[in-house]
Amino acid sequence: MTFINRLLIAFITSGLLAVGYFTFGENGILNNYQAQAVESSFEKAEDVNKIPASALEDPVYTIDKNNSHLMVRLFKAGIASTFAHDHVVRAGDFSGWIEFNKDQPDLFKMNVEVPTSSLIADNRKDREKYNLGSLEDDDRKEINETMKSSKQMHVEKYPKISFSGSGLQKTGKDKYTITGDFTLHGTTKEIAVPVTINLEENVLKMKGEFRFLQSDYGIEPYSAGWGAVRNKDEVLLLFNFYAKENM
Repeated sequence: MTFINRLLIAFITSGLLAVGYFTFGENGILNNYQAQAVESSFEKAEDVNKIPASALEDPVYTIDKNNSHLMVRLFKAGIASTFAHDHVVRAGDFSGWIEFNKDQPDLFKMNVEVPTSSLIADNRKDREKYNLGSLEDDDRKEINETMKSSKQMHVEKYPKISFSGSGLQKTGKDKYTITGDFTLHGTTKEIAVPVTINLEENVLKMKGEFRFLQSDYGIEPYSAGWGAVRNKDEVLLLFNFYAKENM
């Protein structure tokens, strides 16, 4: 073997050893990459641990319609209002959920849906509850038919009323203001609703009320006798929700 060949072999061998050390040695590229990856994973784990557990899995409560109620009060007006009636409408069916953690109010969400076909006007017990006079069965039937007709709620065209809450501001002890989108009669508007929220173990109780104008949602208040007997444009919606935490 010539001197030149020996020199080439020595040079190549030295180069391979250098590459191996540079790649796999104590400070080699591969070891540095693995160390950085492990360090990064630990940093991410620490970041997650810094986030409160409540933010990682906020409690969600399902509304129990059998122990809750949602009502609307309508009030009479007009020069002949003495011969008219105030009315009360109950949501016979509704569903919804509430995501709430008192330590993380900015994560609040809620959703409630009411089939308009389930609305019941002037139920006997409801009228008694609000100290309203009794109505004949025929009158109640006519009121319900008018309410669900195209002249009022038009339930065939607008089958659902909904509220989607996405904001919560604490205003006092157990007192909050919820903001969200209220959809009625095909129209959606952002509203703010003052509520009281109480937590008892795995049960959330939310109570509140708000007023709105029927005309804001494209509903013409009932009127007869050229307005001598009519309903006020402003109505009052009241709710009392009993919701259980999803376990």
